[in-house]
Amino acid sequence: MVMLKTDRAWWIVFLLNIVTCGIYNIYFFYKVGEDLNHIISGRDGEKTLNYLWVGFILGSITCGIAELVWRHKKAERMKYELAHRGIDYRFGAETFWIFAGIPVIAYLVLYLAQIFVNPLLIPFPWWILVAAVFMAIMTNIYLHKLCTAMNELADDFNHRGWEHQWE
Repeated sequence: MVMLKTDRAWWIVFLLNIVTCGIYNIYFFYKVGEDLNHIISGRDGEKTLNYLWVGFILGSITCGIAELVWRHKKAERMKYELAHRGIDYRFGAETFWIFAGIPVIAYLVLYLAQIFVNPLLIPFPWWILVAAVFMAIMTNIYLHKLCTAMNELADDFNHRGWEHQWE
């Protein structure tokens, strides 16, 4: 039986993402999708799309909307699997939207509004910096919650294995 990783930590993802200029983020979400498919293994009749496909191909074509949908659906699968396995941890699509989806979209809207109002960005508005810091804090809270939920699911899978999937 495959043993899944149970020591995901948001701060490691954060630091490696900075060091690798975002490449580790791609690998991290690829592994989350693959591990989630392994944990659920078709019990729910669905399969999380490969993140490389979503991030590079569909994300480029849809200007990032495909990635938002992917993260929403992944979070919902995790929510139902946590409940199915009796794990008392709250995580789902609402967690994604509150801590990552809405802050990122709001920041982009504010930033684009500033570009159209003042194309030269002179003077650089202080509220763009405040919005960027708020977005960074919120997305790291989401990352922490995601790592915790995946660690809980992987730990349960490693201890109870396949037999629990079909209950």
